[in-house]
Amino acid sequence: MECEFIISSDSNDAKNASLYTLIVFRKGGDGDDSDGGGSHGGDGHDSDGGGPTVAMDMVVTVVVRMVEAMEVIVATDDLSRMMMVVVVLTTIIIHELCCLQTTKTPARPPIFFHRSGLINLVYVILNQVAMRMALYRIVGGFYHKCLIGGVNGLGVKRRFSGKEESEVKELNDYLNNLKNHEKSDVPKGAGTDSDHGFDLGRMTRLMHSLGNPQSKFKTIHIAGTKGKGSTAAFLSNILRAQGYSVGCYTSPHIKTIRERITLGKLGYPVSAKTLNSLFQRIKLDLDQAVQLEQGHLSHFEVLTALAFKLFAEENVDIAVIEAGLGGARDATNIISSSDLAASVITTISEEHLAALGGSLESIAVAKSGIIKHGCPVVLGGPYLPHIELIFRNKASSMCSPVISASDSGNTSIIKGISNVSGIPYQISDIILDIKKDFQLSIELYDVKLRLLGLHQLQNAATATCAALCLRYQGWRISDGSIRTGLESTQLLGRSQFLTPVEAEALGLPGATVLLDGAHTKESAKALTDMIQIAYPDAKLVFVVAMASDKDYQAFASELLAAKQVDAIFLTEVSIAGDRYRTASLSLLRDG
Repeated sequence: MECEFIISSDSNDAKNASLYTLIVFRKGGDGDDSDGGGSHGGDGHDSDGGGPTVAMDMVVTVVVRMVEAMEVIVATDDLSRMMMVVVVLTTIIIHELCCLQTTKTPARPPIFFHRSGLINLVYVILNQVAMRMALYRIVGGFYHKCLIGGVNGLGVKRRFSGKEESEVKELNDYLNNLKNHEKSDVPKGAGTDSDHGFDLGRMTRLMHSLGNPQSKFKTIHIAGTKGKGSTAAFLSNILRAQGYSVGCYTSPHIKTIRERITLGKLGYPVSAKTLNSLFQRIKLDLDQAVQLEQGHLSHFEVLTALAFKLFAEENVDIAVIEAGLGGARDATNIISSSDLAASVITTISEEHLAALGGSLESIAVAKSGIIKHGCPVVLGGPYLPHIELIFRNKASSMCSPVISASDSGNTSIIKGISNVSGIPYQISDIILDIKKDFQLSIELYDVKLRLLGLHQLQNAATATCAALCLRYQGWRISDGSIRTGLESTQLLGRSQFLTPVEAEALGLPGATVLLDGAHTKESAKALTDMIQIAYPDAKLVFVVAMASDKDYQAFASELLAAKQVDAIFLTEVSIAGDRYRTASLSLLRDG
């Protein structure tokens, strides 16, 4: 199936106040001439060259010339305000023209967002008006030649939570002055247990200066290439459903760093007030640590220390900690065996290859670094046989019992999809019968998961194994709490379907909008497989941005292999507030 690639530019000048216009024409029928026919069968449209199409072409010409004139002539400090006026007026005009649809417009097909990083698309108000207008046109059903673009790159920084976010501005500024490997490339071999690996001594010294808060509670430590965040969310919600106070630390975030740290029996992100209060109280200790380490302390190391300190002060019953990179030399790997309830390793694939040794085997070795002496190991998988052997051999050498969610006696199946108020639920059975090292079993039928796909079902099974492991150790966890925890789990940017109200607020009434952070070949296949299960007949429109260090070619091949891909929008997105790792449009297009 042929798929149209549409490119959107997005850039900002030094004053962050320039305006850029996206103009894209979608092919209809044969060539660019619209005859109301073509591959989409748009036989209900006016095709005489008049009506909305001509009007929009005229508006485009006027807007472009107006913008060009302003950018050339106006060079004052009021440029930003003047640009915003143009943006608002242009958007209103285009929006009104978009509404000029005849009663012959065909039914609106479901539409799917995809975004790596998800910085600009997760919440209702979009920075990128271009994407909103472009997708509005597709949902509107104009299959002949027409404008499906709008205005892009407004350069207006959106405050995510208003006054509350301003309370953590000082902390954000402090962290942004530290080395941030989410912005820049991770050094070669940094995640391996070698001379090239991160120095865990920095974290050890920092935690000691803070009173070793990581030793104040029990911890579940999770590593893996994919599924860490989802597994952490499933497990945290299972424990909360049982009534435990849980601290959960994950990365990266989508909206605010506060998302990385959730607290208590309800699992809300830490409040800005609480986080800022902690930062102010330990700022002197952090300053001394930064000086001691000669500026080598990183953004992730300091934020990890803050999370551990906060969990200790809040007296959590247990913490669920996601490793950032690898395992052996990750900043989270400062948990002693006496404080570790279990290690969990999810799936393994070839991501961060250079940082983790260059091979799938070296990645597995790095991840196995979270296994501690005598502590249970939960394996998610499924793995290639020789990869699983690496984990089992490491566990054996550490006298650690193993629980595998992928053992032959376990069954996890998708029985169907149920739609409730416009949101799809996956009806699944999870049947576990563990007989190696432990005697554990559970049968959960008709579990209604908000996170869709076989990969999410596997994550749910892995979290269930971890919960059974805790129950074996004496933690009170009922089957009902496991079910409730699994069914209540939803995540920003992971199999996240917007509600009809949210979709309408985006200007996409009647559309099905999915947000997912897939960015590898494996996750792209999982994404398209999941869509095929939930919406087998849907026409798909993807909005894609990538980091330059990802395998975008393999990712694209999986997207293009999906059925009924109608169009792919290529765009750019800042990563951790910076464009250093952003894959350029030309790179994505030519790749």
